[in-house]
Amino acid sequence: MADEEPNPREALRTRRRSRVAAGMLVLSLFSAMVSACTTGPHDEPSPPPTSASSSAPATAPACSPRVLESGFDRHGADFWYGFIVENPCDQAAVQNYVTVQPMTATGAPVGEPKLGLANLPVLLPGQRLGIGGLIHVLQGPETVASLSFEIRDNKLLPASVFAAWPRSVTARNVTYGAPGTGGYVPMTFEIVTDLPKAPLCQPALHIIARDKTGHIVYGTSQPLKGIAVSLDVPFPAEADLSKAEIYVEQGQMIFGKNPQAVACSAGV
Repeated sequence: MADEEPNPREALRTRRRSRVAAGMLVLSLFSAMVSACTTGPHDEPSPPPTSASSSAPATAPACSPRVLESGFDRHGADFWYGFIVENPCDQAAVQNYVTVQPMTATGAPVGEPKLGLANLPVLLPGQRLGIGGLIHVLQGPETVASLSFEIRDNKLLPASVFAAWPRSVTARNVTYGAPGTGGYVPMTFEIVTDLPKAPLCQPALHIIARDKTGHIVYGTSQPLKGIAVSLDVPFPAEADLSKAEIYVEQGQMIFGKNPQAVACSAGV
């Protein structure tokens, strides 16, 4: 049988359908390329909107006690220091790790910082405490113009952990005797707690001396072994005894998994 001649009209319709299909294919490819450029395989999906009910509860920022002032009395390489520290936190600050850095008049450090000499077991919310002690500076002690105290680390506990502690610890009936050999001044006083006769948690006694202008010029500390205190204190000549301050620190320094142990065991 002889081949049939192609119908011109049918051939024209076939060519038109081919061009339309090709155009649709090009448009589909272009749309896919635009989609890939705007969303991309590496883009992170937008986070879902948050609401007050689904968000995590806010937590207070870390809080640490602050050193308000300090001073010292130097004898050679020995520095009898005193500083005042305050806890601005709404919780008790415990296991407060303190470093002491001797400084020159220009603010340069003298030797390495002294670590762990003035650690504070506990500072209750809002508590202000004076701390006294002794450090030795063997490298250039004559260049030391100030001591910088910094609390490098601490933990926070609810004040309820210390509910068994007395509400306050103060000194009354403070008397001074005449200076004796070496300038030591006899000093007596009585420790008073509120509630009366409340037990103290490993107490330490701190005495801070100031000059007539109110600047700290000396500090010392020792364990407190009873409510009636009698001791001899080598106050420096510039100390104004009427401005001396007496503080009682409580708590035991504990580094471990149970920070509540700073509050002492029952019956201590």
